[in-house]
Amino acid sequence: MRALDVLLIWLHQLATVVWIGQLVLASVVYIPLFAEQLKGPALGKMIGGMAKRVTPLFWGSVAIFMITGIPMMVGRMSQAGIGHPWSVLILIKHAVVVLMIVLGARAQEAAAEAGAPAGPSAQVEAAIRRSRLTSTVLMIRGIVVLLLTAVAEAL
Repeated sequence: MRALDVLLIWLHQLATVVWIGQLVLASVVYIPLFAEQLKGPALGKMIGGMAKRVTPLFWGSVAIFMITGIPMMVGRMSQAGIGHPWSVLILIKHAVVVLMIVLGARAQEAAAEAGAPAGPSAQVEAAIRRSRLTSTVLMIRGIVVLLLTAVAEAL
C-alpha cells in the first residue's frame, strides 16, 4: 500500500460524501422544508442563499474528483485493460458523473434564478420547481454512481 494511493482514495471518497451528501440533504430535507415554511420570493431567497453556500462545495468536489480520479482510473485501467468489466463500469460511471456536473451547473443557475430579487412570483415558482427537480435528479444519479462504483470494485 502506497501513501499516495491512500491519499487519492481518501480525498476522492471525501469529495463523494460531500457532493452526494449535500444533494440528499437538499432534495430530501432542505428544499421540502423551506417549501413548507416559506412561499414566493422568500422561498426563492432561501434557496438562492443555500445555492451560494453549496456552490463552492460542488465545484470543490468536482476539482477533487478530477485531481484524484484521473490518476486512479488510469493506473487501474492500465492493469485491468480497457475491455475488462471494471473498466467498462468505471467509464459508464464517469459518463454519469459528467452528466451530473452539467446538470449540477444548471441546478446552480436555477437556484440563483429562484433567489433573484426581481421578477413575478410565477417566475420565482418556476425557478424553484426547476431547482427541486434538478436536485432530485442529481441525488438519484449520485446514488447510481455509488452503485456503479460498488459493482466495479466488487469485480
